[in-house]
Amino acid sequence: MKKSLRTLVEEGFGKIGILESKVNGGFGRVANLEKTVKKLAATMQQGFQRIDQRMDRGFIKVHEDHEELAKMVKQGFDDMDERIDQRFSHVDQRFDTVDAEIGAINRRLAQAVYQNEFVALESRVTTLERRTGLSKK
Repeated sequence: MKKSLRTLVEEGFGKIGILESKVNGGFGRVANLEKTVKKLAATMQQGFQRIDQRMDRGFIKVHEDHEELAKMVKQGFDDMDERIDQRFSHVDQRFDTVDAEIGAINRRLAQAVYQNEFVALESRVTTLERRTGLSKK
C-alpha cells in the first residue's frame, strides 16, 4: 500500500505537531525548573542576609563586651593602685615614726655612755685624790 504524498505530508506534520507539543511540554518543565531555581536562590540569598545581620549584631555585642571588660579591668587596676598608694603612705608614716624613735634611742644611749664614762672618771679621780692626799675624806 502506497501512501500518497499528501498522506505522508500530513503524517509528517502530525508527527511534527507531536514533537512540538513534547518540546513545548519540556520547555514548560524547564521554565518551571528555572522558576524553582530562582526562588531557591532568592530564599538562600535572604537567608544569608539574615545570617550576616545576626553575625554583625553578634560582633557588635562582642565588641561592646570586650570594651566593658576592658573598663572593668582598668577600674580594678585603678582601685589596686589606690590601695597600694594608701598602704605605702601608711608604711612611710610608720618608717618616719621608727626613725624618730631610733633617733631618741641613740640620744639616750649617747647620754648613757657619757654617764658611764663620768662615773668611771669620778672613780679614778677619787682614787687619785686618796693616793695624793687631796681627798676630803
